[in-house]
This record gives sequence, structure tokens and C-alpha cells, in this order.
Amino acid sequence: MLENHWVEIVSDKKKYKLVGMAKENFPALPVMPHTLVKIPAPILENLIGKTKFAISMEESRYTLNGGLLILKPDTLAMVATDGHRLALAETDHKLTGLNGEVKVLIPKKAMDEVEKLSSAAGTDAQIEFAKDESHLFFQVGHRLLISRILTGQFPNYEAVLPRDNNKNVVIERTELSDAVRRVSQLADQRSHAVKLARFERRHRDFRFEPGIRRSQRNHREGIQGASRSPSVSIPATCWISWAPPPMDRSASS
Repeated sequence: MLENHWVEIVSDKKKYKLVGMAKENFPALPVMPHTLVKIPAPILENLIGKTKFAISMEESRYTLNGGLLILKPDTLAMVATDGHRLALAETDHKLTGLNGEVKVLIPKKAMDEVEKLSSAAGTDAQIEFAKDESHLFFQVGHRLLISRILTGQFPNYEAVLPRDNNKNVVIERTELSDAVRRVSQLADQRSHAVKLARFERRHRDFRFEPGIRRSQRNHREGIQGASRSPSVSIPATCWISWAPPPMDRSASS
């Protein structure tokens, strides 16, 4: 250590000098409060993985630059939207010690790090979650992640969820995933959208039209309640990254 906080490193015939800073200038880390709840790492990883694709990349839409984590005594949910599409993942799991509903907005970068933390922790790991007025805390063993809470009002996502829907489609998951993987090669590089162009009771097929470039893959599946030929644009990443339980419900639009 040299004067004015300079650091000298010597190795064999090599010598380096680096400018440093006084330790007093390093920001004080907030102290983790009492653990609010323990969340199984695989569940939290799964919730994040199924919703983060819908997070807005526009910095001006501050409250949409992350995901809404909803904790209830018997359920967990994660919601994300960019204003054009919405992803909701929800699962049933009893959270010991939680008596009411807790909602927190987690920044996207923090979600990415929590996902990595959960993945590395193992299938039996529990993530200790806590919060104060401005920070979120995720701890696994000796590893602690601290993030600022996104402030602002998250949109009322429940208002756009379909109600009294009478149209049900039974699709073989592997075949649909394979079909989307093929046609997504022609999808728009920004939105990665794949258009589910039509349902037909007679032919029972699915046609995917990525933008002006077309690719078609037919499936023979059962369709209930469809008297016309609806169409919808679905992000290819939503279908490709879809995974089986523990998620009970997953929706995107």
C-alpha cells in the first residue's frame, strides 16, 4: 500500500501500480432483516424462467423493467409484461410463516442473478427472502444477493386476463415445441413472434407465420368450442422455454 491509496503489486520481474480508494468511501451494505419466508430454489427459478422474456427493455417504462413477485400463504406467482404481451406463472406451495399477501417488484438484472443463484443452489435448497423499505434480500447459505426494489405501480394485469373462456386446445407438447423451433428460425429478430394463424375444426391444423416469411407445420389436435378461425401472435421463446410442473398455470398474450 502506497500513499494516496495507491496499490503496488510485484510478481517476479513484473510490477503494477493501481489507483485505489479509501475504504470509508465504499457504500455501507444494508443489513438483512428477519427472514420473511423461505422459497424452494427450483420453484423460484422456474417462475423467473417462464416470465422474464416478457419484461420491457424500454428504460422509460420503469415499472415494467422487472417482474412482480406475488407471495401468498399457499401460492407463489410471477408476472411480467412489456405492454404488448404478458406472462404469468403461478404455482401452489405452502409458505410457512406467511400470513398475508406480499407483492414486490424485482429488477430484471436481479431476476437474472436470482435465477443463477437458484440454479447453482441445487434442487433441495431454500432461498431465504427478506425485504426492507428499499431493498430485497435473497440468501442461500453464505451467498447473499441484495437488490433495490423497483418503485412505482405495476399495471393491473388481472384486468387483461381472459374471463369465461370457452375455447380449449389440447396440444401434444413435444410436437408443438418442435414445430415452433423450426419456424422460429424465420421469426423477427427483435420480437421473435410466431403467429398461430388459424384453427380449423375440419383440418385441425396449426399454421405459424413469422412476419412476411412463412413456414407451416400441421398438427392434428382436438379443438373444443372453436366455431371460427382465430389467430394470435405468440413469442417463440414462450413456447420453446415452456416447462412441465411445478407450474400449474402459465399464460401469455
